[in-house]
Amino acid sequence: MTDETDSSARLAAFPVNLSRRSSGAGTRVLKRLTVNQRTTCRWSLAEEIAGCEQAGLGGLGLWRPKLTENGEQHAIESIRESGLAVSSLSWAGAFTGVYDYSYVDAVEDARGALALAAALRAATLIMVSGPRRGHTRRHARRLVVDGLRSLADAAAGAGVTLVLEPMRSPEFLSWTFLNTIDDTLEILE
Repeated sequence: MTDETDSSARLAAFPVNLSRRSSGAGTRVLKRLTVNQRTTCRWSLAEEIAGCEQAGLGGLGLWRPKLTENGEQHAIESIRESGLAVSSLSWAGAFTGVYDYSYVDAVEDARGALALAAALRAATLIMVSGPRRGHTRRHARRLVVDGLRSLADAAAGAGVTLVLEPMRSPEFLSWTFLNTIDDTLEILE
């Protein structure tokens, strides 16, 4: 939802601006490949950074709960020192109300997530709609659209692209009412 040229430039530069790394075995470096912290949930941030460097990967997709658990400022400093890019920060949103958050709480939390994404120089901030939670589909849709609109200018200014994620599996009903790409594109239009 940011200006297309800004976000395209940010994503096109990811992580090409990093110096070439060696994976230790002298194999080709996979600078445009990242790993999401959700797949390395038992590793510490230091282990993830070392693992990415050893594998020759260009960056990490970060998970907010894991960063908060270990200290956001420490994470920012560690990522910057490593030279790894941040492909994404997950997640913010849930504008329809979840975990006893109101719409206003969700927007405020998303602003904090956006500030963290900017500090991490993340290319994207992953957004989820939240479940319908008794809302009509039309009202839930309006809450998500309004929430995204309230963040759009700040995201553009920070050079962070907002990404709205649909989820298909039944276990994700507590995360989102957007279950298809078509549902998601309808919100974005």
